[in-house]
Amino acid sequence: MPKNILSNQYSYHQNSSKETKTKKVCISLSKSTVELEEKLFKNVKESKTGITFNRSKIYHNALLELLKDFDKQN
Repeated sequence: MPKNILSNQYSYHQNSSKETKTKKVCISLSKSTVELEEKLFKNVKESKTGITFNRSKIYHNALLELLKDFDKQN
């Protein structure tokens, strides 16, 4: 029987004694977005600045900026 590639990798949450404030999701990214991510990752890696590539933080900050724009409009 073929393994569902989304079963454990993206949707499995192990119960623990402490509550977490994270939720695993699967999103589709355009080819151009993936290429930009790869370019960013390569530049960060080559710069040796100690900066870490964190998609969750990038997405979080982008959402905050969008919300600020909506607040300015209202």
